[in-house]
Amino acid sequence: RRMNPPPMPRPPAGAGAPTGACSSGVRASPVLVSGRNLFVDGQPVFLKAVAWNPYPVGSLGADSGPPPFADYVLQDAALMQAAGINAVRVYFAISDTSVLDTLWAHG
Repeated sequence: RRMNPPPMPRPPAGAGAPTGACSSGVRASPVLVSGRNLFVDGQPVFLKAVAWNPYPVGSLGADSGPPPFADYVLQDAALMQAAGINAVRVYFAISDTSVLDTLWAHG
């Protein structure tokens, strides 16, 4: 059964959000945090997250160093996309930009 996100309140009246450009020259979207709610361009954002720590079955896990993200990203990103995941928590930094690009392409 698919659960719908809880209704989120609108941003408080008169609440301003930062505007301007990032270092790339692209205009940044205004982001506002109000209580426990996140708004981008005035629209509520619902995060559906997963903790992703892809180690092979039978491995030593974190004791063996960073996980082999590149070995699992294609399969796992497709599964995350199918489940509606839009945020990923990792326990080691992902420095491989191809892994980041794959995650981004899957939402």
